[in-house]
Amino acid sequence: MERMLVLGHRGKLGLALVRSFAQGFQVEGRSLSQGFDAADFRQVRQVLEAVRPQVVANAVAFTGLDACEADPAKAFRLNAQLPSYLARCSGELGFLLLHFSSDAVFDGTRASGFYSEEDPPAPVNVYGASKLEGDGFVAAGAERHYVFRLSVLAGECRGPGQFLEKMIDRARTGQALRVSSDIYCSPSYVRDVAEAVRAAVLSGRPFGLYHTANAGCASLWEWVDAAVRELGLEVPVLPVSHLTFPSRASRALYTPMTSVRQAPLRPWREAIRDYCRAGGWRIQQPDRQP
Repeated sequence: MERMLVLGHRGKLGLALVRSFAQGFQVEGRSLSQGFDAADFRQVRQVLEAVRPQVVANAVAFTGLDACEADPAKAFRLNAQLPSYLARCSGELGFLLLHFSSDAVFDGTRASGFYSEEDPPAPVNVYGASKLEGDGFVAAGAERHYVFRLSVLAGECRGPGQFLEKMIDRARTGQALRVSSDIYCSPSYVRDVAEAVRAAVLSGRPFGLYHTANAGCASLWEWVDAAVRELGLEVPVLPVSHLTFPSRASRALYTPMTSVRQAPLRPWREAIRDYCRAGGWRIQQPDRQP
């Protein structure tokens, strides 16, 4: 049985990857909550040499647009230099590298349609720039690699720092919600994404970049409102401009994605129904096991 190492295995994406690959792979994980510091490349190398995986999934990222603007050194360390180091290790140690990108690499200036793998990226903030640089390092440095470009995700998480789960948590206390109705994306269920990643690996799909998102386009307001209604929560979900929420970072307002390299995932409305029915919105306490 092949060994798989998931870096960031206690995050939203990492949890889904561990569960998806549990059948057929011997999966191990490392996360910050367990004392793993992905910014310490000596520690990263020690883990790689100890586990000797055939597949490495890098689900580590420094996210948050304003957080990245405030600490660009950390953003580029984790989002660009870490992927670069893993790409080099991929050749030296012989593992397949799974890397995860973001729709934030696009400037969001198009008026309609979808961004595909063939569209040129043009990030407008530090987060997007750091993710794009990481994508380039992986593509140039790892012969055996996949780069999966993702949109905003819904799914099981630990801790309160996830957008949709935080909105639902507030709605369950009876609070009215205000959500941007002028930011558009392809909101996705992390379980669908993880299954698509697994399918790519098992099928031996050609290496390279894949847009991996549930089909369709929605504003953040439509996405949150759909989840709140699916859960039967009787609270107002008010559409507002993104300017209602001051930010130091520029933001791409329109980044729905499609793929010209693989079949689309199911529509986002179907995915949000399953997410709600599965209870994926319940926020769990952070895992503090050693």
